[in-house]
Amino acid sequence: MRKIARKILEKTSIEKNKDTKAIVDFIASPDSVARMIAATKAGKPALAGIVKELELRFGNCKGFPLNHDAPDKNAPNRRNIGWFVKYVMAEHGYAPISNSERTRIGADSGSKYFGSAAVYERVEKVPAHEIITQTAEVDRELTREDLWADPESEEYEKIKNSTREIVWKRDYLGLDYDFITKYLNVTGFKSLLSEADVQGIFNGTKIPSEELLDAIIGIFSFCQNFIIKNKRQYHEILGTSTNKALQAFYDCEINADDITDIWVYFSEWDAILDGRYNLISDGKDDEDREIQLDAPRFVIRLKDKTEYWFNGLTCGYAGQGCGGTQEVLLKLGVIEDDGNYVNAEIQIYRCLHYYKDGDKWTYHGEESRYDQNYEPLRGNADVSLFMYNNHLTISQSYRYSYRYNRSLEIEEPGEDWFKASLFFLGDASGIREVELIKVEEPDKRVLRAPSTDPSYQIVLRGMDDREVWLDYPFNDIPDEKRDNLYAFLTELGFTVPREVDNSGLFKVKKNIYGTYNK
Repeated sequence: MRKIARKILEKTSIEKNKDTKAIVDFIASPDSVARMIAATKAGKPALAGIVKELELRFGNCKGFPLNHDAPDKNAPNRRNIGWFVKYVMAEHGYAPISNSERTRIGADSGSKYFGSAAVYERVEKVPAHEIITQTAEVDRELTREDLWADPESEEYEKIKNSTREIVWKRDYLGLDYDFITKYLNVTGFKSLLSEADVQGIFNGTKIPSEELLDAIIGIFSFCQNFIIKNKRQYHEILGTSTNKALQAFYDCEINADDITDIWVYFSEWDAILDGRYNLISDGKDDEDREIQLDAPRFVIRLKDKTEYWFNGLTCGYAGQGCGGTQEVLLKLGVIEDDGNYVNAEIQIYRCLHYYKDGDKWTYHGEESRYDQNYEPLRGNADVSLFMYNNHLTISQSYRYSYRYNRSLEIEEPGEDWFKASLFFLGDASGIREVELIKVEEPDKRVLRAPSTDPSYQIVLRGMDDREVWLDYPFNDIPDEKRDNLYAFLTELGFTVPREVDNSGLFKVKKNIYGTYNK
């Protein structure tokens, strides 16, 4: 929970249930504050900036309803919302204009339950908190203790699980620890963070506070704006963080009765393998280049085949993204609340497909294909998924440091390494062609790199114009040590001779490089 939200709950006597905490945290979030300040600058009540989403998300919640379906029409709850807004705005240097609390909130705000609210004005030039962008907030009272989640708090495990979201995103955007540290320290964290602190967050040894986690997600949201999207194959992906994905979902006003299917993914890989991805490229010079891919992790399909793609909503653990998924599925009536932060199937499964069986929603859950196939290779391989000359391609390297055993004898990859990517081509039966490539030969399609980096010398071609590139270091591994390679190719149904033939009186060296078909 954010620092301001904790202060509010410490000062109020209202019941501190799950819904109350969620509402306070929503109002105190930097994105909500930015929208309230924007409404204030437009001469409107601050609440007008967030009231539509506030009501959509919490209007009918059990612990703190805002609707009129009660003897007192839940008026005390709505008055408390005004107090929450007042406290948050005060922290950011704003106070209500005298006698403005009866200002009509306006039909354009989309409110159903609030008739009026206060208009604010800036009164503090240097407030305790200040929004510098919609994803960055300055806390001038910040201490080093505020950087880290309290292990005794109920949010600790949720934040710990949520850090999984940022690990893959950092790799995807190619941001190093030094850049992230400097960015954070100049956008609100007052040089309190060291590079070791940031590295510890991504290594899982340090658990950030919710404000710090939000700030890191904000960096990624900002940097993702500069990704070049190839308009020849582009589907808008809404939201870059959980909060922004939720806001986008409510802005879409999707009719639950029109929905036929919902897919949720932990890994972008699984969305890509299902055919949902964008090309990250300007489309001007794509030939003979790896084109990286961008994909959603939450997809809603309507009866007319329209699809809404979101990022920031995910499954497979118990973190913030899963909490967002839970909220959306509850709002659409797809699931029922089982009393947990997120329902069991959302935590357990890395891939979820919700669909209607008659008039009732049901689901199918399974593991991530990335996890299933590459978990055994986590130590000795680097794997990438990209587009190359209109071929969806997986590259799989054999790390240089694993090519020698403790006796400094060369070792080739094991059976699991060779078979890991076969699922991508429809297993052995789906492979129609194998090409063995000698590194010294010039070939634009094959990456050329120093010996310590991958050089893809085995290409497997299969269904739907897919390819698998394997880094097998022929130059390092002599023919007599290539038993796993030849066994693998034979199992695929390809007859490839040994490079060195010892069957006669004299050794005969054969050229094994070229293309083989079944």
